[in-house]
Amino acid sequence: MDIPLDLKPDSQRFTDQIRIFIRSRAMAYNTEKQYIYWISCFIRHNNYTSKDDIDAFDIPEYLDHLVVKQNVSPNTQKTALNALVFLCREFLQQSVDSLDFKRSKKATKLPTVFTHNEAMAVINELKHPTKLIAQLMYGSGLRINEALRLRVDDIDLIHKTLTVRSGKGNKDRTTVLP
Repeated sequence: MDIPLDLKPDSQRFTDQIRIFIRSRAMAYNTEKQYIYWISCFIRHNNYTSKDDIDAFDIPEYLDHLVVKQNVSPNTQKTALNALVFLCREFLQQSVDSLDFKRSKKATKLPTVFTHNEAMAVINELKHPTKLIAQLMYGSGLRINEALRLRVDDIDLIHKTLTVRSGKGNKDRTTVLP
C-alpha cells in the first residue's frame, strides 16, 4: 500500500515544501504524487536551479514539448497542466492567465474489457483470499485501494451493501454487495 512520506515542517527541500502545501489543502495522496512528478519534470526540463527561477511563462513551452516531443495523451497533458498551474498560481502566487499552448489531439482509445465469461474464467483460476478480493472488486466495482482498505464493519449483510471509505476523491460511497 502507498503510504505518504513523513515530512519535517521546517524542511528546506522545495518538493517537501510543495508536499506540505498540498497536504494543507487536504488533497489526495495520488494527486500529491502526480503533481510532484510533473513539477519535477518541469524543473528539470527548464534547468531551474532555484525556486525564484520558476516562471509561469515557461508552462506553454513545456506543454508543447510534451505534445510534440513526447506525444502524450490529452489526459496526461491536462494532468501536467493542472500540476504546473497549481505550482505557479497557488504555491508561488504567480499569474497564469492566458496560457497558449498546443493541445494534444491524440485519439483516446476505448479500453478492451473482458466479457463476463472471460472475467469469471480468470477469477475462477485464483486461489483464496485473492479470489474473494477479485470477486468483490468485480461484483461491487471496487478499485484496488478500496478493496485493500475494506473492513468487516463496511459490510452490511442485511441490506447487501458495502461502504467504501475514503475512495477516489477521498469520498465515501455505498455500493452493492455481490
